[in-house]
Amino acid sequence: MKSAFEVFLKDITTEPKRYIFDLDDSFFSEKEKSEIQGGNVKIQVVAQKKAEAFEFGFEIEGVVQIVCDRCLDIMDLSIVASDSVIVKQGEQTDEDFIFIPECEETFDLEWVLYETVALQIPIQHFHEDGECNKEMIKKLNACSTEKLAEEENKTTDPRWEKLKDILNNN
Repeated sequence: MKSAFEVFLKDITTEPKRYIFDLDDSFFSEKEKSEIQGGNVKIQVVAQKKAEAFEFGFEIEGVVQIVCDRCLDIMDLSIVASDSVIVKQGEQTDEDFIFIPECEETFDLEWVLYETVALQIPIQHFHEDGECNKEMIKKLNACSTEKLAEEENKTTDPRWEKLKDILNNN
């Protein structure tokens, strides 16, 4: 089955060739175990043949929806990035390039585009201050370690007090 993200390698010459891809909610929902819940990302790809390889440059701009690490609500994250990959035909000899069999006439950019977008997501992602779900923040504050520590100090087991007295008497 032909993918909407396949490019014909024979169409790529030394002159830059441009492709535009729009990644939407349906694109991201097809990916299993993706932290990206949805989005609207536009990617401009410039493909060019260089010696014995194909260079694909990406200009990425858009918004993805991910889960806030603090309140667990969906949040919008703006993405603006540039990246590139080099594709070679033949057997893999170097880890810096993507290798495809020499008989391949097309290259499917779908996974490369997804990974490029996913790598733009920071390790920790939170809503801006004051935008998190207020109910969840209340619950988090109620369970915070500071409050638990305060409660623990107030309700000290009397046996510990007796042990402290022994230490103070020496």
